Amino acid sequence: MYLYIEMWNAKPEWLGLSDNERQAFMKNVDEFLRTVMDPEKCSVYGACVNDGDTAPRADYAYLVVWTLKDKSYVKSIADGTSRVGWYEYFDQVNIGGNKISADDLVGALMTL
Repeated sequence: MYLYIEMWNAKPEWLGLSDNERQAFMKNVDEFLRTVMDPEKCSVYGACVNDGDTAPRADYAYLVVWTLKDKSYVKSIADGTSRVGWYEYFDQVNIGGNKISADDLVGALMTL
């Protein structure tokens, strides 16, 4: 299993849209998401609005965690995100990697 995490903030361009423009845009996003979502291969594990109470806090307001069958599904998500115009309205960063155990993570840190 591969974990893919997207974090973003709204740009002024998003804040300047009317409610109707936002709804139309999100309809396109929803249509895109339906093309990639598959419970066995590509699904959203969870999402959140950063509550600001975590320390140290990442400077992103929104987060989604995807679980993917393997890394090859990242391209479908990233290409579709770009295609719908997401980056015009949101400043986003991504991280990802194969899911590992806590012991494997400690091992990776110890080998630095």
